[in-house]
Amino acid sequence: MTGSGPSSFLMGRLIFILVLFFLADVDGRAEKSTDSPPSFRYETRPVKETMSVTRHRHMTLNLGNGRIGVFAGFARETVELFDLKTETFRKLGCTQWFGDFHGITLSNGKALLVDGRNDCVFDIEKAEFAKAANLYSPQGARWTGMLALPDGRIFLCGGSDGNFKPLDNCAIFNPAKNRFETIGKLTIPRVGHTLSLIGQSKVLIAGGSTGDNGRESLDTLEIFNLETGSSSKLAVALKQARSRHVSIALSDYRILFAGGHDSRQSQWKLRSAEVFDLKTGTLKEVGPMALGRGEPGAAMLPSGRVAIFGGTQDLRAIEIYCPEQEEFIPADQIMIQARQSGFTVTPLDDGGILLVGGRVNQGREELNAAEIFTEKKDASYDNPRARVPELIRKLDDDIYRVREDASAELLRIGLPARGLLEAARKDPDPEVRVRVREILQRMGKAGLDEKWCVELWDHEKTEEVLWFGDYSCPDHPASAVEKDARLLKLKEFLANHKATRLVVRFTNFVPFHKQTEMLNLVGWTRFQRIERGKPL
Repeated sequence: MTGSGPSSFLMGRLIFILVLFFLADVDGRAEKSTDSPPSFRYETRPVKETMSVTRHRHMTLNLGNGRIGVFAGFARETVELFDLKTETFRKLGCTQWFGDFHGITLSNGKALLVDGRNDCVFDIEKAEFAKAANLYSPQGARWTGMLALPDGRIFLCGGSDGNFKPLDNCAIFNPAKNRFETIGKLTIPRVGHTLSLIGQSKVLIAGGSTGDNGRESLDTLEIFNLETGSSSKLAVALKQARSRHVSIALSDYRILFAGGHDSRQSQWKLRSAEVFDLKTGTLKEVGPMALGRGEPGAAMLPSGRVAIFGGTQDLRAIEIYCPEQEEFIPADQIMIQARQSGFTVTPLDDGGILLVGGRVNQGREELNAAEIFTEKKDASYDNPRARVPELIRKLDDDIYRVREDASAELLRIGLPARGLLEAARKDPDPEVRVRVREILQRMGKAGLDEKWCVELWDHEKTEEVLWFGDYSCPDHPASAVEKDARLLKLKEFLANHKATRLVVRFTNFVPFHKQTEMLNLVGWTRFQRIERGKPL
């Protein structure tokens, strides 16, 4: 055995194992996603008080000092103020009607709200609206793209007019003058696109839709130069045409695009995601997400990761994009309420995320509920992947008991270890190859990847455990999901057992996309607190 060999041979074995650690990539992305478990815990909780009315297609803007303004919405013209300290909503006396509008917080703490007809600035200190000196677009402007610039001005572009025809308008809003100033045109009219700042004076415009009523999704990218007032189309295109998607500027000079619609292929709920590298000007597919999200919401987290919310009927599972692995993982808790569309996602001063309103139940029901999503460091989390190289080294130890202990732990770690074990089958030591093959055979025979459970907890005590072995995800419509045998069994137990929370647990053999699908399936019970527990 190598334990008694020359030091040079031991060094060679160590280098070989380290190479396995960094280069192993077996069985595709589903397994790769489990290679680096999260070092954070993600939680969501309802706020103490609901809004006075239900809302969707409203605007929610952080106005500073723990104050969040909630404006209008479909068939609404009232304003409410959310206080982060008390987690309560307070209705203000002012009102303002808007069509399909967008809003953005100004550097002075006021809010700019634009629909091309009632463009105005809201002053929170005076609790009143002041009309802008002119309009962004005389013919109306639904869902205008808006971006804050480093100098405090706002860049606006695109949207659609009163007849839903996409616009190519571009303008700058100057808060000091309270007016819009035209500044060039887009290369193509767009609505449902996204804007990202590049440096100090350029804006990347991505995707959206054009054509009659915006029915043609776009894969094109263009860069608007604020200094010259001109826009130019890039030679590179999105891997997937998409509109009403989300884009988030990452901390490493890349931009994430995720979800949305592609009307060209009738893909109304995209799972795909890609990143644009500002340094190289190239696009790369990442992910994909576990669930299709047609009109998702997204926000940057304090860690530099990105949380993706809602976007599909009765979708409660939250996905976290990890730039370090270029993969999505499920958050530990799902949303308190499903949020299909028309909801808002607002970063808070303390690093949390406020989710407000929206529609559910195929758009037939509006919400007045709000919840807060948080990311917390979890220093106690034991990263199993980090243990794998050490355990593989133990497989060639002279003491059989150590080898057996290492084998047992590798089996427990499961999927994060399997890719590296596959690579270790090429180890130069024949006995190590035999041990690795035995472990892989045991993994296959265990069938642990087919098992998961739902624990019914009453406060800190487990009352009942339901085991399942099926990972098939039922198709929509809702009737198909609600007839699912696992869901019916769980609902029956909930009707006959007291529970304060549901804890869903999987083995380490289960890929993250399957965990996300099953978490969301359990969410169809409408039970409020559902979380992912420690691995089995």
